Amino acid sequence: MPPSDQQAPAGSRPPESTAPDQWRMAEHWPELVSAVTDQSIESVSLLLRGLDLLVKRGRLSPAEYKVLAMPAERLKHCGINAQQIVRFQSGRVRQSHEKIDLAYLIESVLQERRNELAIQGIAVRRKFKPVDVLIDPTLGFSLTSAMLEWSTHFGHRIDLRLEAEGDPTRARLWMKTYTEHEPVQSAVF
Repeated sequence: MPPSDQQAPAGSRPPESTAPDQWRMAEHWPELVSAVTDQSIESVSLLLRGLDLLVKRGRLSPAEYKVLAMPAERLKHCGINAQQIVRFQSGRVRQSHEKIDLAYLIESVLQERRNELAIQGIAVRRKFKPVDVLIDPTLGFSLTSAMLEWSTHFGHRIDLRLEAEGDPTRARLWMKTYTEHEPVQSAVF
């Protein structure tokens, strides 16, 4: 709809008033995004299972698997992140009423991504102290996964360290990537 201080183009119809029972995209986009991401995540998971089966049967080499699986894994993580954004926007992200072991949550992300990291030739070293935090588990998982995804573009080794410090106790997660070459500044941000 053109701004009120501009004339509508010749031959165009004036905007119709919206009836109370008329469907509006603004009211339904969270459900649409959720449905699309659910379908895409399910499809990518099926694709990855199919690729695993082809590797097991010797019909696909590990190098070919890497070429096909990496974009599929990224699509899957994009879908998961989109779901998290919708949850955050809708107010369904809530602080957990129980404490979550952050070391266990981070280790879960690393275990889920271990095959992908191995294919990329990335070694992950970890030193975790047990730290309980109040956080939405899905949000914590997504943030950790996004941090790991970002770091894989810069190095062949990632060191993670989780500490508890201060009073009251706060969790601090350190991440260090080791690169063969100095990263280009535009690629970092």
